[in-house]
Amino acid sequence: MNKKEETKSDDIVKKGLLLLFLVSISAFRLNWAIALPAFTLIVIYSLIIDGKLAITGILKWGLVFWGYYLLSILWGHDTSDTLRYASAIIYIIGIFIFLPKLIKDKEDLNMSLRMIFYSIAITAVLVLLMTPLSEIGTERIGSVLGLNENTFGMRMAIGAMIAMYLLRNKDKKINKVLIVLFTVIFSVLTLLSGSKKGLILLLIGILAVTFIYSAGRQRLRRILGLLIVISGLLFLVFNNSVLYSTIGNRIERTFLTVTGQDSDNLSLQVIGKTVGTTDKSLVERDFYKKQAIELFLRYPLFGYGGNNFTTRMREINYSHIAYSHNNFTELLCTLGIIGFVIYYSYWLILLYRLYIIKKNSSNLQIKRMSLLFMSIMIMFILLDYGNVSYVLEFNMFILCLIDIFSRIARKEIEDEKYIHD
Repeated sequence: MNKKEETKSDDIVKKGLLLLFLVSISAFRLNWAIALPAFTLIVIYSLIIDGKLAITGILKWGLVFWGYYLLSILWGHDTSDTLRYASAIIYIIGIFIFLPKLIKDKEDLNMSLRMIFYSIAITAVLVLLMTPLSEIGTERIGSVLGLNENTFGMRMAIGAMIAMYLLRNKDKKINKVLIVLFTVIFSVLTLLSGSKKGLILLLIGILAVTFIYSAGRQRLRRILGLLIVISGLLFLVFNNSVLYSTIGNRIERTFLTVTGQDSDNLSLQVIGKTVGTTDKSLVERDFYKKQAIELFLRYPLFGYGGNNFTTRMREINYSHIAYSHNNFTELLCTLGIIGFVIYYSYWLILLYRLYIIKKNSSNLQIKRMSLLFMSIMIMFILLDYGNVSYVLEFNMFILCLIDIFSRIARKEIEDEKYIHD
């Protein structure tokens, strides 16, 4: 086998393992018989191609954050609850180890975006094939398969955003018809998931990609055109019986709850009291948030212990044991100010790096990719208000990809300066 053929075969193996791993951590979780071998294979492969362990910034951050998380066992209230995330910790640290070894340049970054697109497409197809036709449009898609509809909806929305980016980027290594087809499928599945966060992510994603690929008056015209399209989409959501039953009524109830208007007599048992509301999930989330803030005020510095918000729910005999449904309050109440600062500090560092890259790079593709990643990071942070994300392997994969991009882009900017000097 000559060097060219060897490089091509290595590339095929790299893509295959990345795709298998991404599917295994998708919103549609494959069983451990596939997920664990996929993870093991990709880690082994990354060590074979480059035996040296790359001590990157994100790996150091991950070790510090998760080290602190595990250290909270010393002052936490339930060790078993803390260790419940052991598999997620292994996966996330593994991502921080193997991904920098596989992604070396801009082409590898583009390849990774394509693999993310393909993995979400496979997820969408699997869910559609396994969902009975009678359930599509009558129930939130994914619910009959035991999926978290919000996670699934947000994943589809990210898929739509990446698909639109690949389409506008004119990536010649992926079929345009396939991209357009799955952009539509991802968007429809986001709506059918009934996820409000997914819908927000989809709409902001469309606007972000439009902003990235336009300028001046053209940008204004396109954004105004998109606002008209979005208005039409919302009109469809509230006037189509299928879409209204899955997501339209949830948006309406949220609005009525926030504005203090009661549209029906739905009720929720909270510590033995019946609370009238227009959206049970919103009231329950508010209850979780208040409990988390109360817990944080009692244990502000170190927190109650990793994943010990669920412990607290058992201690007060609450009927629905769950996390606090808010990444900010979850980190504050379980890991305290220290854990909160450790976690979000690196997000802010990466956002600042992306801004500097966008400002200083003369490469249009680098500028656009920095804007794409900035948009994704900002959306993730905003959605953390209603989502506990620090244990999501997919989000950490994206974060690691952004960290790798920032290093590649900064090196390119430094090389440009050296050439000009």
